[in-house]
Amino acid sequence: MLLRRITKHVKAQNWFAVGLDFVIVVIGVFVGIQVSNWNDERREEMRADEYMERIANDLLADQKNIRIRQSFWRQVIEEGEAALNYSDTGVLKDGSAWRSALAFYQASQVFPYVNTETTYAELKSAGELGLIRDAELRAQLAEYYTTGSAEQAGYITRLIPPYRDTIRGKTPIAMARHIWRECITTDGLDWQMLQECDAPFGDAQAHAVLDRYVDPVALDQLRNWIGNQEIALILLQNNLAAAEKMAAQIRAGRRE
Repeated sequence: MLLRRITKHVKAQNWFAVGLDFVIVVIGVFVGIQVSNWNDERREEMRADEYMERIANDLLADQKNIRIRQSFWRQVIEEGEAALNYSDTGVLKDGSAWRSALAFYQASQVFPYVNTETTYAELKSAGELGLIRDAELRAQLAEYYTTGSAEQAGYITRLIPPYRDTIRGKTPIAMARHIWRECITTDGLDWQMLQECDAPFGDAQAHAVLDRYVDPVALDQLRNWIGNQEIALILLQNNLAAAEKMAAQIRAGRRE
């Protein structure tokens, strides 16, 4: 319709009307482009908000997983210290040969940790890290997911300590089966804890197992493993603080 009007005005040599039609066309094109740009920006902002919410949820998951592992590793360290105390002093844990033997075994437990990085990895692989608008936060996330303390702690906790192989090689199969049935509670993947349990045999057999456990190689390996776990706990505490800080930054940014 506008084209017919312009044609009519040209034939009539109504140049003022032609100019007005031209201005209307230009304004219409400009407004259309601006609306399109605004819609594109709005869609990108919505995508950015969705990704930031997902990253915040990943950071919350990391906080939960770190606390679970901190609790577990502290238990394992406590068991290891009880085992070393028996080897150094002959004092039985809780006055029980079985409880002391169990301490040696439980000190060999592992529970690896890795960051929840699904969302960050997705953004990185798609070349869309720019959707994280805050440059400081983007740098913090890059360190957190690539070179931060969690990577170092994860490396330590993913190692299978020599102590684990040594002590389990000295453990009667029936005892190992009993421990996994009665002395550990777990959901099979994300959560596990050590727990007290009854002995599967009498004091004489428990003392026989202890005699097998107490050897210089195993004890040196245990000291090394406890030291590594203590380092991992420090690193994971740093990682926990970083996850809490970044989650708070994201929440504050979404409120603005």
